[in-house]
Amino acid sequence: MSNPLLRQLDAVTVPVPDLDEGVAFYRDQLGHELLWRNDAVGQAGLRLPESSTEIVLSTSLGYAPNWLVTSVSEAVERVVAAGGRVIRAVSLRPLRAAGVGSVPRFAAYWMQQPGHYPARWLFDARATTYAGLNVLTRRQVGFITIRRRGSGMLERVRRLPTESWQHCQVTQAEGKRRQIRYVDERVRLDGYDGDLRQLIVTGLGHESPTFVLTNDLPKPQTAREVVQTYASRNHVENHLGEQITFFHLDCLCSDVRLNVDFDLTLTVLADLLYRSLAERLKGFARAGPARLFRKFIDTPGVIEVTAAEVVVRLTKRAHNPLLKEAGLTKPTRPVPWLGNRSVKVTCP
Repeated sequence: MSNPLLRQLDAVTVPVPDLDEGVAFYRDQLGHELLWRNDAVGQAGLRLPESSTEIVLSTSLGYAPNWLVTSVSEAVERVVAAGGRVIRAVSLRPLRAAGVGSVPRFAAYWMQQPGHYPARWLFDARATTYAGLNVLTRRQVGFITIRRRGSGMLERVRRLPTESWQHCQVTQAEGKRRQIRYVDERVRLDGYDGDLRQLIVTGLGHESPTFVLTNDLPKPQTAREVVQTYASRNHVENHLGEQITFFHLDCLCSDVRLNVDFDLTLTVLADLLYRSLAERLKGFARAGPARLFRKFIDTPGVIEVTAAEVVVRLTKRAHNPLLKEAGLTKPTRPVPWLGNRSVKVTCP
């Protein structure tokens, strides 16, 4: 078979009678780093130092490998066609439990690429646990994340005296400004060594206050800077939303792990090219990919290939002058994968 079904071993589930005893044995006695822990489902993940595969301790599951495949539905079809059978349907709950270790695990993967950890990360509260935040701090990785609100936390906020609150103005997406109130304090959390900086923020457009956690790495920021830095995460999510709509990506969910394959990589590159084009076209700096495609890319024409260049002759369209003004009709440098030919766009 030229196309193997099983891509890699993601995790091995190991049954333990008690999660505390299991963690004490594998972490404290055998020396494996704890990546995440979820007491609600009775699971914890530990790192194998020379592999991305996790050891997943579980109080409810037996010994089992967790294989990664390109497509679950295709994998089921191939297994059944080969004479196998499906024992039970897959639930997303185990994935959600394992997903809380994705942030420290991705930090380890990042370290293998440029040789250093990222300076600061922004991520959703569901992406990891307090123990996972502790791992990032030990690795000197800065983070800003949102803490889940509990009824006790909200009740405490209601009892805070007026003099505890400070005021500032923040700038959000598209230059929108908001006056916010905040409390800047230190808190201690289960699974985290020492204390963390917490901002309790109101005035961001939510009915309940927002609880922001940060370890102040690589260097401390003002409360305004922390809120505005985390708000930049929304810009990324908005861009992903445009990619989902225009480039036909499957809908992404924070609770489901995504295997970044070559198709997704090409999609992100295509989005970057569209944004580069938008920045060069006067009046289209904020245009999305769909609008750019409709106005400029989806244009009939003729392509002529000569020994020295590739000439793209576009038909007459109302927005052609913008291409000329942006300098996009000038010949490019020789392109190696086009036989060192230059590319020139002409339009009436």
